[in-house]
Amino acid sequence: MILLQYAKEHRFPTPTFFVDDGYCGTNYDRPGFQAMLAEIEAGRVAVCCTKDLSRLWRNSSLTGLYINFTFPKYNVRYIAINDYFDTIDHNSTDSDIAGIKTPSPETADPYHWNTNTVVHILERREYTGCTVNFKTYTNSIWDKKQRETPIEKQAGCITDEKFSMMSKTYEDEQTQLKVEIQTLQQEIEVQERQIENLEQFIQWVRKYEDLDELTPYALRELVEAIYIEAPDKSIGKQHQGIRIFYDLVGFIPVEELLKQETA
Repeated sequence: MILLQYAKEHRFPTPTFFVDDGYCGTNYDRPGFQAMLAEIEAGRVAVCCTKDLSRLWRNSSLTGLYINFTFPKYNVRYIAINDYFDTIDHNSTDSDIAGIKTPSPETADPYHWNTNTVVHILERREYTGCTVNFKTYTNSIWDKKQRETPIEKQAGCITDEKFSMMSKTYEDEQTQLKVEIQTLQQEIEVQERQIENLEQFIQWVRKYEDLDELTPYALRELVEAIYIEAPDKSIGKQHQGIRIFYDLVGFIPVEELLKQETA
């Protein structure tokens, strides 16, 4: 039942239903309608809700009179669900009903938020970060009447379990990305230090471009260590390699570089 579902979704306590099955909407003497008016006039009604405007009255002139005069007189909020009509929402009531335009009350502070404003925001899932699609539907291309889609069938709604799973996946991805970012930053720092060391080493080498004889000072400044490998007689001749590790840049494979230049 659309009215009961709407009352539950909007937290209207203890709703009372007035039904006029078998009565025409133009009949003023409908028993359910009269009972509702009696409750309103007695001050026991805060919200009056119908499926659409025609359920209140099929005479548009009298509908406008009730909306603009009777309901405000008894401080009753009126809602027509399928017509998206709500007397506290001036965007929905700023329209002509039977030639009677709903007045927009002037407020001293147009930016003032009251209780209804906050409730309205919290009831709109779009305002709380949810993506909601297909809120209404039509039965066919010839039927232009918009009908409200049940919440469980509206695209964008997710269960608490799925939300928890998505949140866990998001948190895991964030943790992994933080680790990857830290690793990349460390690699960048290493490469930057290597570039600085290479530039410094090149400056040192340029000081000895015209050096005819290796001096102890030049050796100490340019060379960090010299490693002599064990003798190798596997090719019939004794071969003994020497590896020089230069300061700041380490081992430079000079022979391989020369081969690449001559290839």
